[in-house]
Amino acid sequence: MQNIYRSQTQKPGQDDDMLLFKKIRTWISTTARLLEHFPKKMRFTLKDEIWLQSLRVLTSALGANQIKPLNQADAQQRLRQQNDLLAALTTADHLMQVAVEQGALAPSRLGEWSTQAAEIRVITLGWIKSDRRRSLNTN
Repeated sequence: MQNIYRSQTQKPGQDDDMLLFKKIRTWISTTARLLEHFPKKMRFTLKDEIWLQSLRVLTSALGANQIKPLNQADAQQRLRQQNDLLAALTTADHLMQVAVEQGALAPSRLGEWSTQAAEIRVITLGWIKSDRRRSLNTN
């Protein structure tokens, strides 16, 4: 990814993590806080699946970032990882909605979590768009 994914206060060349990874880690922390108070009857089913999907978001982002698209096959593999990230994010969102419908979470508690998820989605879609633009320029 390029420097456009770094925070606005970060100077070019700093070795801090990219903004996307900071957003994901913050979102995972928020997810953990929400899941702490799940009813016991849902702790080993819905709660675990939400937690696994949130970790999948991080591992997919890390996997995609490790791939340097030097050829079409690499670009396709990176896109698959980026799409896996988006799929895990969407799955976690739907599972959180199920948790609300089942009474495990109050709808008012999802505001911050949903905002963070939306930010991750927007940054990831920008990353995909940037990769496509870059691949068109090299062909």
